[in-house]
Amino acid sequence: MTISYVEQRTWTCPSCGQNLSGDIWLILDAEEHPEAVTQLQQGHLNVIQCIHCHYRGVSDVPLLFHSRPMRAVIFAAVPGVPEHRWQEQARELHALLVGSIALEDRKAYLGDVQIAQDVAGMAHLLQKLARRTARTTDQEVAPATTDTPQPAAQQIASTAETFASVNPDMLMTAIEQLMTADTPEACHQIIQQYPVLLSPETDTALTELIGIAEAQYEHDVAVSLEQMRTELRNYRQGNRSTSSAPMGEVEPIQREPVATSNPIVHSPSELAAPDELMLPPLDETIYQALLQVQTSEELRQLIEAYPIFKTEAIDAVLRQKIEEVLIEGYEYLAQELEHRRELVLLLRQEAAGMASQGDSAELLRAIQALTASPDVTATSEDERMAQVIMDHPILLSDAAQQALWQLAAEARSHQDEQLAAYAIACRTMLHQVREEWA
Repeated sequence: MTISYVEQRTWTCPSCGQNLSGDIWLILDAEEHPEAVTQLQQGHLNVIQCIHCHYRGVSDVPLLFHSRPMRAVIFAAVPGVPEHRWQEQARELHALLVGSIALEDRKAYLGDVQIAQDVAGMAHLLQKLARRTARTTDQEVAPATTDTPQPAAQQIASTAETFASVNPDMLMTAIEQLMTADTPEACHQIIQQYPVLLSPETDTALTELIGIAEAQYEHDVAVSLEQMRTELRNYRQGNRSTSSAPMGEVEPIQREPVATSNPIVHSPSELAAPDELMLPPLDETIYQALLQVQTSEELRQLIEAYPIFKTEAIDAVLRQKIEEVLIEGYEYLAQELEHRRELVLLLRQEAAGMASQGDSAELLRAIQALTASPDVTATSEDERMAQVIMDHPILLSDAAQQALWQLAAEARSHQDEQLAAYAIACRTMLHQVREEWA
C-alpha cells in the first residue's frame, strides 16, 4: 500500500505569466522514496522551474514527511499562511497518511507531529534526526547475516550486551530472574543479588527491550517490561513499591466506587466549567477490550458494542485514563491508549461524515454521481463532469473537498489505488474549478 502522495498542480509563472504544470509532493514516505528525501535535504523538492523564462522557485504547497525507522512525522507549512489554515492542511494530510497505513502498523509516534516553518526547516529537522539515528545505530550490535528475524531471546541478549558495562550474561540472567519472580520479596532478593539491576545500563536495556516487544506485537511482554523499569527506577530512588503484584506483572488499577443514588445538585453559580467536570470512569473490561483491538473492523465492532465510543465525551474520558496510567508509571500502556483514542476519534469523524458542514444526503449523491461510470450520452468526460457540477453545486464546497480526502484514504486502506487516485483527481479538478470561479 502506497503511503506517499503526489498531486499534479498548475501555476502561473510570477515572472513571465505563462502557465506551468508539474507533480508536487504532499506526503513523502522516506522508505518508499529515498531519492525524494535526498532532494528534500538538498532543497530541490517541490521546486518549480519555468520552461519559458527559466524562473525557479519553491511551490507554495504544504508537505508532510513520514519515516517509520526514525519514528517521525513532520509537517512543513507554507510561509505566510494563517495558522488556522495550515493547521487545517496538517489535519487533512495527517488523516490521509494514517488512512494509508494498516491499523496494525499504526504506532503511537504517528500522533506526534512536529511542525517546521517551511521545507528548509523540515530539512534541518531531518538532519538532526539522522544524526540521532546514526548515534543509535553506532551503539547497536552488528545485524545477523540472515534475513530471518532473530528470536526474542537472541535480541534480548544482544541488547543486554550492547548496554551493559558489566558482564552481559549477568545482566541477562538478572532480567530473566526478575521477570519470573512471583512475589515482591523474591524481587527484593534478586535485586540484592544483582545490584546491576539498579544501574543506568539496565534502564537503557529495558527501554530497548520494550521496543523489541512492541515491534513483535507482544503487548503483554512490553507492558511487563515497562512495569519492571518503573519499579526499578523507584527502587533506585529509595522508594520501595507498595504494590502487591510481583515486579513485571501489571496490577489492575483500582477505582473508587462512584455514588449515583444520591447525586448532589449544585446551583448554576457553583457548576464548574465543562473541562473541569468529573468524568465517569469506564469499566475496566472496556479498556481491556479496547487494548485488544488489532484491526479497524474490530474497532468498529467495539464502537457498536459500547455506544459511549460514539459520543464526544469518550475523548475526554480516554485522556483522563491516559493521565492516570502515566501517573501509575505505565508509559507504554499510555501510548497504546493514546494510539487507540486517535483511531476512535478518526472513526467517529468518519461515521459523522459531513453532516455538520451541509446536507450529507445531497453530498453523498453528488459524490456518487461524480464517481459513477461515464455517461454514454455525453460527448466527453469534461462535459459529463461539467453537468455533474451543475446538478450538484455542493461539490464546490469545503465539505466535498474533505469528503473526497476521506474517500481516497478509505480506498487506499482497502488497497483500491484506482479509486483513491480517481478521488484525488476529482478533488484537484474541483479545487481548480473553485479557483477559476472565485
